[in-house]
Amino acid sequence: MKNRILCFTLYNSLNYGAFLQAFSIKEVLEKKYNKKVYFYRMPIKINFKGKSLKNKIFKISLILKNYKNIKKLKVINTKDGFDIAIVGSDEIWNVNNPTFYHMNEFFGIGLNSEKVVSLAASSNNSTHEDIIKKYDSNVFDNFDYISVRDTKTKNLFLKNNRYNDVYEILDPTFLIDWDNYYKDRRKKERYILLYGYHFSKKEIELIKKFANNKKMKVYSIGIYQNDFKNICCSPFEFINYVKHCDYMITKSFHGTIFSIIMKKNFVVFMEKNNIKIADLLKKMHLEDRLIENDINKLDCNINYNGIDMIIQKEREKSYEFINKWV
Repeated sequence: MKNRILCFTLYNSLNYGAFLQAFSIKEVLEKKYNKKVYFYRMPIKINFKGKSLKNKIFKISLILKNYKNIKKLKVINTKDGFDIAIVGSDEIWNVNNPTFYHMNEFFGIGLNSEKVVSLAASSNNSTHEDIIKKYDSNVFDNFDYISVRDTKTKNLFLKNNRYNDVYEILDPTFLIDWDNYYKDRRKKERYILLYGYHFSKKEIELIKKFANNKKMKVYSIGIYQNDFKNICCSPFEFINYVKHCDYMITKSFHGTIFSIIMKKNFVVFMEKNNIKIADLLKKMHLEDRLIENDINKLDCNINYNGIDMIIQKEREKSYEFINKWV
């Protein structure tokens, strides 16, 4: 039986979502479809410029913790001998993102597999014009099956009738039951969890005021923040911290996803380029969680019954796409 799959994605970026989406792909295809999944070795891009010594030490510690988990992905150096090549998930088509190395393989170039598939790929804030300027107008012809994870990316294909069968599916992290993948270590204290880059001075003051009113600690997890206690832990420990926090504050796409999965009261501070987060919140009917100043929205409970129904419907659509090529 032909069952070898090679995946090209950003599994080793210094954020938890990068690894967890890759791990989700592996688990779904190996356990549900009995495939053998491998990951092509990616160069890692780390910026230490202008960082404090504590921040640099924090990043190095995070790299070491991530490395232990990356070994579970079966990372290899060859592209030969695979029946299916998967490109994605994550924002691999965002040619404007300077935080990772942009590889031709992300656009299906140089892949000799029988089938080439994009799985929940995203371009985030890159336009069609941005992409074809770097490649060419026929770059997506390299794919036999195309799926994306947001409406903005799906719109890349609307002008071309050759791409009539583009699926919009869930990020892979929505496809597995995370309660089976981490040790449930309950935290005795009540705390607010912070996950995101570049919080403004105004946002930090809002967070501090909210925490003081609640008499709670604020933990910044996975990303160093000068103003709060910093938690450096593995991706699976990250899930545990989300599970047991009282409130979640984020600017991260996967921070938003795991807030939803773990049914937390959360808010997302609005940013110019968080198109993919706005799209996700709209899909889940949670647009009110995207805020500028109204941090007290954290105290407004979320009715997750309706959201569970949306997720289940979107999961079915996601598996409908996977069943086409697996």
